[in-house]
Amino acid sequence: MEKKLKKVIEGYCHKHYHHVCKLAHFYSQIVTGVGYGELIVNYKPRESEAQKIQRVEITQNRTKSIAGKIEGFFKRVFRADKLAMDINIQNEQESANMGQILANYGHDGESLINWCEESALYYNNIDPNAFYWVQHSRVDEVDYFNPYIFKSHEVKDYKIDKGNVQYCVANLTETVGYMKARSQHEKVINIFYYFDAKKTQTAIQLDQDIVEHSNFYDQFKNEDGEFVGYIDEVNEKTYLVIEQENEFEKIPITRIGYNHDKETNKKTYVSFWDSATEEYKQLVNRGSEYDLSLTLHAFLQKIQYYTPCDYQDESHSICNGGILHPNGMTCPSCSGSGKKVHTSSQDVIEVQLPSEDGENNITVTPKDFVFYVDIPFDIVKHQKEDVQEYTPKITEAVFGVDISYQQTAMATATQITNYYDTAQDAMYEFTKSPQKMFYFTVDYISTVMGIDDIETRILYTNEYDLESEEYLIDLLKKSKEAGASPEVIENINKRIVIKQNRTDSSYMSVYNAMRKFEPFTNIQPELKANIVLSLPDSSLQKALLLNFKEITEDIVANEPAFLLLDYNQQKDIVMAKAKQFSDMAVSDNSVSQIASFGDIDTND
Repeated sequence: MEKKLKKVIEGYCHKHYHHVCKLAHFYSQIVTGVGYGELIVNYKPRESEAQKIQRVEITQNRTKSIAGKIEGFFKRVFRADKLAMDINIQNEQESANMGQILANYGHDGESLINWCEESALYYNNIDPNAFYWVQHSRVDEVDYFNPYIFKSHEVKDYKIDKGNVQYCVANLTETVGYMKARSQHEKVINIFYYFDAKKTQTAIQLDQDIVEHSNFYDQFKNEDGEFVGYIDEVNEKTYLVIEQENEFEKIPITRIGYNHDKETNKKTYVSFWDSATEEYKQLVNRGSEYDLSLTLHAFLQKIQYYTPCDYQDESHSICNGGILHPNGMTCPSCSGSGKKVHTSSQDVIEVQLPSEDGENNITVTPKDFVFYVDIPFDIVKHQKEDVQEYTPKITEAVFGVDISYQQTAMATATQITNYYDTAQDAMYEFTKSPQKMFYFTVDYISTVMGIDDIETRILYTNEYDLESEEYLIDLLKKSKEAGASPEVIENINKRIVIKQNRTDSSYMSVYNAMRKFEPFTNIQPELKANIVLSLPDSSLQKALLLNFKEITEDIVANEPAFLLLDYNQQKDIVMAKAKQFSDMAVSDNSVSQIASFGDIDTND
């Protein structure tokens, strides 16, 4: 058995193990809300443990919704068009095999790039120190690849050199059920994995009861019913050790995180929202205080006088301080308190009328007996405002600005650009994670498949359309009024089209496919206008440019198979529709000005 593997089985963990596990637990509490009550601080000595439990029960979870909002902003990274995403392989057969593997890589059948992006978002949110394993198996000379994630608490030991994993030891557990003596039993067994560039070792704990009463271990036996591998013993426990040599001398393990942890001198990672940790903790406790105040003040509080209990039972035992004398029993009237108090709104408070002889001539009104406390709504209102301020505080801590707040038209273009650039820088940094996972996977798969002549490139943009649609329409109107160039107007129009149709995947797919048919894209706007206007109305290029938006919308509505066609077939459809507009222009000579693709009329 590998020494490092044996060391972990004996109880060893890497020096940052407890730190990363603590982080992952905290991140999960904030994002999922599970175990949320542990974050509530019990800082008042007079609050008992039972009262603390009650306070946790009435406390609403506020971090989950904010975490979901922040996650939604990071999803915009995936929606934006990538600057490049190419995998070039010269051999056609190898290219087809690689394309088939990458197109159906994830457990749900998603492509490699989609799986990398979703996994990077999920684990950089709640467990950035997780490890990613590219599982490889070969069945009947066919290679299969599947992704697997080791969570941070499962990774017991590892070594990193120049960003690459040198070795890794992980520990998984398996709960196995079996029947013994006509009753159901369960046991948890440990399975350890060791990875390095030359080999992979798996150590499976052997339990005698499971061996005798279950077929769980059959998967580790050969056709003759014998265990594959060899038996070893560590800490008085028996393990089946299976070793597999890596013929490619390439370790199939990498890390997922990208945001370095300053506390460990960049040896580990933190979540993309880690800078908002203190704000989240404050929100948890401020929110708990507000919920407690709101609940307590939902019930009217009253102060009232009481008189000593004078209860007397049938044996003439009289209440004295809550105890009946002389029998020593607890008074059933006051329940041992010794006080006569009206505790219900249905109780009748009796007030003796003043007597004529003057013995009871002091007038006492009911309000002198009972006083209801004024509810301090100003305090509750202040607590509510305090809690509501944490959403922008947290957003600003993550992105550098409150990204949920849209800049108004009063701000200058430079101010707005700087505002969004700050947020987009934080979002662009996140792309390092899916990019790293994508490169690692393609590199490992190509090595296993023996593909040497391969070029991989994936580049993310750093612009994510954070502006609101209202802002862009207002910007378009002002740009037109200011006499901006047609190129600027066209660019704003395209941004509006993308914003309006970002959830319509079919429209955006056709929109992107149509770009290659847009004529005169490499000509200066002024020269393009002169050329187009000088063309005859029968020109297909003129009709295509002037009616590009209408043609695109027509294809979306009436050509459902457009995206499945090759270039020449798509071109025939586009030109046929352009011919209809040119024929119309010739017949009525109605085309008189250039309307840029996606142009939007902002006039009422």
